[in-house]
Amino acid sequence: MKVILTLFLIGLLLSSSGCITYSTVKKAKGEFNRFTGDDPKEPHPGYYALVPLTVVGDIATAPIQLTAVGVLYLTVGISGDGP
Repeated sequence: MKVILTLFLIGLLLSSSGCITYSTVKKAKGEFNRFTGDDPKEPHPGYYALVPLTVVGDIATAPIQLTAVGVLYLTVGISGDGP
């Protein structure tokens, strides 16, 4: 039972969006961020130092993120056209 629970938890963490880490890396690279719409003009490599903290934040908020994604799929539909 512990093995199944551990595998489920690993799958849960790997399937979450990781939007905090994604946004931090995009800001560090100076690239367009599709979550926030932020388009910085130059890279900020200092943001790479925040990545260990953002990974922890993504893990802590994974259940909330997955719940929100599930609600969006139920209300909007996978194609985005609605139910």
